[in-house]
Amino acid sequence: MPALSLSRVGARVVESGADGVGLPAGAWQRLEALPDPRSPQGRVYPLACLVAVAVCAFTAAGHDRLTAVGQWVKRASQADLARLRAPFDPLAGRYRAPDEKTIRVVLDRLDPRAGRGAARSAPTPGRRVAGRRA
Repeated sequence: MPALSLSRVGARVVESGADGVGLPAGAWQRLEALPDPRSPQGRVYPLACLVAVAVCAFTAAGHDRLTAVGQWVKRASQADLARLRAPFDPLAGRYRAPDEKTIRVVLDRLDPRAGRGAARSAPTPGRRVAGRRA
C-alpha cells in the first residue's frame, strides 16, 4: 500500500471513537478486501485487524520496525484493541493482542499489488474517476 494511504488510515483508526465511529465510510471495507494469504484453518486474527495494527503502529505511533509494532500492540489498551477489531476472548474476558511474529508473517505474505488496489478502491473527493468527478 502507498505510505500516504497507510498514514491516513492509521491516523483515522487511532483517532476514531469506540467501534470505529468517525472513520470514513469504506476504511474497514478496504482492509477487509485484501486477499488473505493464510490457510483458513487456525486463523485467530482477521487480516484487517493485523494490517490495521501494523498501520497504526507504523504511522500514527511512529514506529519503524516490526519489533516495535509488537511492543506497541502489547501495550495497547482494551479500547484500542476493540477499535482495531481484535478478537474477544470470552474465557479471559478481554480482547486478544496479536504477537509480533503473527504480524511479521502475515505482512511478509501479503501481495503488495493487492494492497495498492485496496488503497485505491475508494475514490477520494474531488478526484477524477473515469471522466467524472468523484
